[in-house]
Amino acid sequence: MDKNLEELLKKIQEEKYSFKNIDKLQLIEERGNKDGELRDLLIYPVLAHLLHDNLLENDDLDKITNLIISDKYLTYDMSNKESFSVLKRSFSILQLAILVYKYNKDKVIKDETIDLLIERFVDYFEKEEDLRGHVEEVGWCHSIAHRADLFKHVMAAKE
Repeated sequence: MDKNLEELLKKIQEEKYSFKNIDKLQLIEERGNKDGELRDLLIYPVLAHLLHDNLLENDDLDKITNLIISDKYLTYDMSNKESFSVLKRSFSILQLAILVYKYNKDKVIKDETIDLLIERFVDYFEKEEDLRGHVEEVGWCHSIAHRADLFKHVMAAKE
C-alpha cells in the first residue's frame, strides 16, 4: 500500500473532503488500485466527493470524463493480459456513474461528451469478459455491478 497516498486520502476525509492545496486532477489517476481497502474505503469515496461536490470547474469535469472513457481507463487491457486490469475498468465506471448523475442533475458536462460516453460505454459493455465478483487477493472486481450503476444513470439521461 502506498503510505503517502493513504495518508493524503485519510487527511482529505478527516478534513471533511477538503481539497485545499491538493492537485485534484492527479487523484483521478488512482482508480483501479489493487489494494481493496485503499480502493474501496479511501480512493472511491474521495473521488466520489471530488466529482460530485462541485469542487471542479465544468471544463475539468468534461476533461475528466473524456479521460475516463479513453483506452487508458474504460477499455484498458480488454484482453485481460494483466490479471486485475478489470479493476481499472470497473472503478472507472463508478466514476462515470457519478459524472452522468451530475450531468443529469446539473448539466455540467457537454452533451457531446455524454453522447461519446454512452457510445464508449455500450462498446465496453459488449466487450467486457471479466465477470469476477469478489477475489480474495484484491477484493471486489464486480464489473457487472458497476455496469448496472452506470446503466441506471445513462438510461435516465435525456440523450
